[in-house]
Amino acid sequence: MEKKIADATRVFHQIARLSNTERGLSFQAMRQLYIACIVSIADFGVPIWWNNQKFLLDKYQKLQNLALRKILGAFKTSPIMAMELEAAIPPPKVRFNKICMNYSLRIMQLFKNHPIRTRVSTSFPPYNNGNELDWDKYLDWNEKEQDKDMEIVELDSDSQQEQRHRKKRRKIKRKKKKIVSQLFRITSEISELLPSLKIEKIKQKWNSPWSQSLTSLIDIQISELDKEKTAILHHEKVQKILLKNQDNSNAIIYTDGSKNEQTNKLGAGVFYTTNFVKNQCFSWNLGAGMEVFDAELFAIEKAFKIAWENKQLNTDKVWIFSDSQAAIKRLKNSSLKAGQYYVQSIRNWSKKFKDKAIQLHLEWVPGHMNIRGNDLADKAAKKGTELQYITPESYISLAFIKRKIREKGLIKWNNIWSKSKSKGKHYNQFECKPKWKQSASTVKKQVFSSYFQLKTGHGYFKSYLNRAPDSYPDICFICNTKENPEHLLLNCKRYSSIRNKIKIEKQLNQLSLKILFSSKQGQDFLFEYIRQTGIATRKNML
Repeated sequence: MEKKIADATRVFHQIARLSNTERGLSFQAMRQLYIACIVSIADFGVPIWWNNQKFLLDKYQKLQNLALRKILGAFKTSPIMAMELEAAIPPPKVRFNKICMNYSLRIMQLFKNHPIRTRVSTSFPPYNNGNELDWDKYLDWNEKEQDKDMEIVELDSDSQQEQRHRKKRRKIKRKKKKIVSQLFRITSEISELLPSLKIEKIKQKWNSPWSQSLTSLIDIQISELDKEKTAILHHEKVQKILLKNQDNSNAIIYTDGSKNEQTNKLGAGVFYTTNFVKNQCFSWNLGAGMEVFDAELFAIEKAFKIAWENKQLNTDKVWIFSDSQAAIKRLKNSSLKAGQYYVQSIRNWSKKFKDKAIQLHLEWVPGHMNIRGNDLADKAAKKGTELQYITPESYISLAFIKRKIREKGLIKWNNIWSKSKSKGKHYNQFECKPKWKQSASTVKKQVFSSYFQLKTGHGYFKSYLNRAPDSYPDICFICNTKENPEHLLLNCKRYSSIRNKIKIEKQLNQLSLKILFSSKQGQDFLFEYIRQTGIATRKNML
């Protein structure tokens, strides 16, 4: 591990030349370089050795601190936790735990006879293979460690006088079970995320090189136009289909998936028709262990099944419309990922239709654009979330587990943040919270560095530089008051005309530090204000 840290540090010093507080690569580019070129080296083999070793954690944290200052253009005294939040880079401990949980998820996707797969517990989903051990001595992957002393009360009765009892108290120490291996420790990390052991399966045989791709069996179309134009073209297409469909030879099907945010239940809906006169709607409750992405794929697969069951002798075309681009794109790809079962199932249905010389069309339609079929499918999907009966076809999807891993990592990061006492007094007023995504606004490095320095209170302004010995006084020579971030941004007379001009352009009614640093509109104002005034830069202090 120390060798990997040394290698990663060497790469960091090479990359560090590409940016500083004044010029160089943008914040987003430096962050990407850190994740791709440094973290990938430093984190090599984490699932093999990670077991909360503090002495290693300190070394990784030291490397990350160096990188964060370079990424953000921050001063050395800037609070570490604040830098991690602004860069959307979690602490090493959170990152390592997330890597281990993702490795557990990867084990679930390995084929049944894979060497790693056979070395986990027999009960580890989705297959019943692996190690069968003496579980009185060892901890299974979904067992928690218990080493507390237990009190047992033993009652002895006298055979001659049954009413008299003598109580004996014995204190028996339960033998501590052993953890089988690091592999078992890793798989145990994911146990509390699984509400059921009925997990989505991935099968390598479904991904054979000679298998036909769905694009060769189905005409799959995703429009590149905007939603309004696509909706108009869709209305025109449906009208043409109906004009040629006097003999009901064309089946028209709309699909949708929905999630009830209150109950977290997933629903799938299908609307089937040939002429919009005789219609059928179908709904399914998929439980709470799937994602909307899975519900969309489920509905599309059901559409093929319904089309097959309702085909007539004269049926020659089936039109299936879905408002999920992600689901349609997944069907184009037969890789070993979430949703593989639906790719295989739809492939089997498509071959049946091909044998009957029935053409298949799968197209994207924009949602919530007054498309009747899509609106009816959406109602059916929402109805599915309210059904009492959960379909037995539901399961715990890999996409669901992946989201739960991210959520668990974010919760742990939040706990570390809330307990930290080194958030920075100035930064803490903005009530920021950890997040996985970084700022999307791309500006010059000097502008972003000044923005971060103003937010933390550590930067090129007199209230901070006054800490150094033999420094200039922290007084603004124009306003004769203390020159701190609040003064520079809100009150300094030197920049009042620029401030008022940008305030009108950005349509901001009032200015405060919280508005400027905690909203997208305020952030845009700050970037433009820093660009025009040059505050909190080295050049401005000379």
